[in-house]
Amino acid sequence: MMTKIMAKAYLWLLLILLYSPILIIMIFSFTEAKVLGNWTGFSTKLYTSLFTGGVQRSLVGALWNTFAIAMLACRDWTNQEIADCMGLSVNTVKHIISDILATLHVNSRKDLMQFVNK
Repeated sequence: MMTKIMAKAYLWLLLILLYSPILIIMIFSFTEAKVLGNWTGFSTKLYTSLFTGGVQRSLVGALWNTFAIAMLACRDWTNQEIADCMGLSVNTVKHIISDILATLHVNSRKDLMQFVNK
């Protein structure tokens, strides 16, 4: 009987330790302060700017850049040509293309071209 109580208490202690940081971050996310732990009062300003402000535009811009790089890679452009066209570094283009290939589970640009033409 005592071991059951201890097991339940141990389980609850673990759950509290696991979920308390998440709860703290949730509470502190509803503030105007941009630094975690600096409470300036309740506000949904950060969440509003997340969905309507510059962050959304930058995320959409990143999506369009990724799509454009994938299409140019399918047209057999070199990394250097893509970088010059889009104003990016060659290493950035290499990284984005490797991410695209990994996300789509294809091994090469030729496989990417076949994937796009499906």
